[in-house]
Amino acid sequence: MKNTRFHLFSILILCSISFSYAQEATLSFQTAPMLSIYSYDTEAMAGPGFTAGVSCNLPIGVHWSIRPELNYQQRIFREKYSSEFDGTTFSGSEKGVYAYRFSYLELPVLFQYRNSGRLGFYIGPQFGLNINVTEIDNYEMEYTNKVTGEVSAESGREKYSGESYELAEVSLAFGPNYTFGFGLAIECRLQRSIILFESGDPDFDQAWVLASLGVRYSLPVGTKSKE
Repeated sequence: MKNTRFHLFSILILCSISFSYAQEATLSFQTAPMLSIYSYDTEAMAGPGFTAGVSCNLPIGVHWSIRPELNYQQRIFREKYSSEFDGTTFSGSEKGVYAYRFSYLELPVLFQYRNSGRLGFYIGPQFGLNINVTEIDNYEMEYTNKVTGEVSAESGREKYSGESYELAEVSLAFGPNYTFGFGLAIECRLQRSIILFESGDPDFDQAWVLASLGVRYSLPVGTKSKE
């Protein structure tokens, strides 16, 4: 019984020390444009994207804090294609560009270090789930009617939405940030997928590399640190 009371008293003392020197807890809103690079085997394709979300900075010491986030990401990459066909009646060629738009929900759990100045650095795992895929096909086609000799051309744009590839991922996210004051900060993030899952099975042939530079606005929800 005495050992139990001693342990509880020790925990209370440690918690009191931790909170007495804690940083300020904050609720933040962040958004950023993003560069998306998708690779499959030896091929790599890139495109623009963006991210937006909310986070909570939870102090665990004078300089350290845990920052869980909930973000929405839209990743885009483009792929060119071309083909030829030769049938009984028609022959010709087709070329175009596929644009793939992936929507993800991301849950990072970041460990952040900040010194007494304005500069900070963070690193941690990030868990993602694909919730939607949109495919856009911008195509051009030219074909010849072998019977009449007539040459025709056709171009257009087709969109397929609502599909999901049942993708999930575990990534590593890290980067620096700089606080200007009044709750406003600028933040750089690099994200590299470690392992992707397709329909529940691990897939090591695919990978994402994401880079973003955006802004974060924070609102205090706790007490100021005592340093």
